[in-house]
Amino acid sequence: MKINRLLLVDCDAKTNCLNEKKIVDSGLVDQLKVTLNGGHALLYLNQISHRTVDSKTVVVLNMNTPIADGFDFLEGYKFSHDIHKDNVLIVVMQDNIDKDTQDKVRRYGVNYFISSSICLETLNNHINSYFEKNTENKKVVFSPSENVKIENLPKPNFAEVQQNKNQSKSKKQNRKVLVNIESVKRPGAGAA
Repeated sequence: MKINRLLLVDCDAKTNCLNEKKIVDSGLVDQLKVTLNGGHALLYLNQISHRTVDSKTVVVLNMNTPIADGFDFLEGYKFSHDIHKDNVLIVVMQDNIDKDTQDKVRRYGVNYFISSSICLETLNNHINSYFEKNTENKKVVFSPSENVKIENLPKPNFAEVQQNKNQSKSKKQNRKVLVNIESVKRPGAGAA
């Protein structure tokens, strides 16, 4: 399965160079980005979060990077609301981590590990496994026997309002906007 982007997070320049060449030559990804620590990786993911809505991103993470290590990345990732996490697979390099560290990584929901000299077959298996599983979980099954009575649903109190929006100094654009009547403060109405 081809993915849109791969983010390689490692501070070892030699390993990065070898892995980058191997991954690019394989044609597995459209775009490859290398960052030197978890902080830079998190910043990059937040910057491109609007592009991860309908694309597949893989993060290959070395847990032992300077300044912001893999746990700093995982902690920031856990609390980020901008990143579309269903479309992001995190694979951790397992060479320099012990079983306790692997268990701690698993508590962050990361269940995929790989050696630092990336084996493309293993990486591809992880990618296929993760994205096929997430695609299956997203399938919505509609049963035509389910009846929804529209009249029982609360009806929002909205009104259509004409609004002028300056597009440039010489042109004006008219837009219709829906405004929630209950949330608009009326002149002369006291504070509740």
